[in-house]
Amino acid sequence: MHSMTDVSTMLQRGSDTCLLLLVCVRCTPETLLGDIHLGPIPLPYLFFIFGLFTELSCVLLTRAEILRSKGFIALFILFGISLVSGFIHGNAVRFIGIDVVFMSAMFYGLFWGSSRSPLVASRFISRRFVPIVFMLGVLTIVGTQTGHVSPAFESERTYTYSQFDAIFLLCMSCPIVCATLGSRLSKLSLRFLISFAPLLLAVILAYDSASRSGTACCAVAALSLCTLMFEGRTRLALAWLFGVLVIGCSISHQGMAGDSLLLDRISSTTFENEDRYTEVLLMLDDLEGSEIFGKGLGSRFATNIDAADPYALAPHVGLLALLHKAGFFLFSIVVAMPILFCISLATLSLFKNELRHPPHRIPICFIWAFIVCVTQMSLSSGWDVLHLFFVSACFSSATMRSSIFAFQGRVAFLPSRTSLRESVLPQTLASDVVRT
Repeated sequence: MHSMTDVSTMLQRGSDTCLLLLVCVRCTPETLLGDIHLGPIPLPYLFFIFGLFTELSCVLLTRAEILRSKGFIALFILFGISLVSGFIHGNAVRFIGIDVVFMSAMFYGLFWGSSRSPLVASRFISRRFVPIVFMLGVLTIVGTQTGHVSPAFESERTYTYSQFDAIFLLCMSCPIVCATLGSRLSKLSLRFLISFAPLLLAVILAYDSASRSGTACCAVAALSLCTLMFEGRTRLALAWLFGVLVIGCSISHQGMAGDSLLLDRISSTTFENEDRYTEVLLMLDDLEGSEIFGKGLGSRFATNIDAADPYALAPHVGLLALLHKAGFFLFSIVVAMPILFCISLATLSLFKNELRHPPHRIPICFIWAFIVCVTQMSLSSGWDVLHLFFVSACFSSATMRSSIFAFQGRVAFLPSRTSLRESVLPQTLASDVVRT
């Protein structure tokens, strides 16, 4: 038993190391790092594959019960039907292979979040993951502003593609950073400032790159911090201030420092004229006739966005990729219902103090991180191993080892029957009742 524990620990550390290396490569400016391949495999995907097999080995050796969980069964059904459907529709094997790699990130995230306690996962992200992304984000900002890091291409927007990954990861990490912190401002001191540091850098990165999806992620992360870090009137006042700022930025063409490309892009955005909206319509037209089981893995559709390749594996609204590949039925059960349920619980946490304190505090923090992931995947290029890994990891960390989703004739955050009995009855009588 002791040897199996040592093997499990070693495999988990190997998986964590691969994950950190993946993040390091993805958040380092690509114009500085270059395009590195090991044979035909890009370096980031090499780290991803090593981490996936290491985590899978850990699950098979020491935590095989995860393979019988509802989350794994749901993902396996989604993957299996989509794979079979892809072959039936005659999709190219090369594109099926690409989608298999992407979807395997959801299994990786499920294994990673399920094999660790939420506290261990939150500490890993807070103490190892966030400092690396933070330093690389600062490097990107300083480098692009000083000219030492070249932008992705010359235009009025100055950015590297690594910036978008850094914005997403920092925003996703914001609620997790404060997962182990107290909920009272007076007790946080320096830890309070540390919890807001990732959000501040994410805002700077989003403003510098004029990223609308990054700004939306920052807004959700800010709302999560207002919910998790404050109490009573302070939280209410900050929520109102947050809403006023969002509305003001949406209708204003002027930033605080003058003209702002970001605010110009936000205020000039219209739903009908958005390229992503047209792309989704093209995807739905392509899906016509295969609404139940989808087009399967490897399916492509005509896109109006990428001029270099008129066909896309997934829409920029990456969340809908599973709708195109798996159909309405599986999408509604495996994707839409968990999202709606998590949004409901996150909204409920705005008003229920019980959800912001132990034992539900850490799961609620991961639920907020999950919503940040969904926000990013709903707006820009979310069909990727990094996004799919974290949306699955955050959901599994919030639900696998928590009774927060257990509705058994009562709401899960209410006191249990045992705790109510112990609070009402004398201690000796309660102990007698428990023994009987």
